[in-house]
Amino acid sequence: MKRIEDFDGASILDRGIEEGWITPPKRHRLEPVVRCTSPRRGADVLDEDRQ
Repeated sequence: MKRIEDFDGASILDRGIEEGWITPPKRHRLEPVVRCTSPRRGADVLDEDRQ
């Protein structure tokens, strides 16, 4: 991946974070997935949609 740099060699992204106009991402753990069952199969829904 090519890094974009401005005239003084610093990353534009790093510069934006330092100046406050870019907010760095916050790292959070993913929450558990809530799974459920469907009364219909995906193929059945697509078949009905294409009729």
